[in-house]
Amino acid sequence: MPVYKKKQACTQADGDKGTYTLYHKLKNGKEEKVGCSTSKKKAQSYVKGSYADWKWAKEKKNESFEELILQRILEWIEFEKSQQENLFESIYFED
Repeated sequence: MPVYKKKQACTQADGDKGTYTLYHKLKNGKEEKVGCSTSKKKAQSYVKGSYADWKWAKEKKNESFEELILQRILEWIEFEKSQQENLFESIYFED
């Protein structure tokens, strides 16, 4: 479910004070607190990330949970592989 932010004092899990509270709406219309951020930029990043995940899940709604997890793992493996290849090329093929 997408997350939204409110400028409101809050306390993070580690005890630090924050200025932005992050929520998402439940199906019954109530809000559920999902986080606390110390800056507007960090809060916006959290919100953007939640929408990216939500959109991805909506696209895949006809797949089973196991298929979704497997797809995420495969995407992560491909990403890690490309990162290693880029590192290898930067080390061995420098100009």
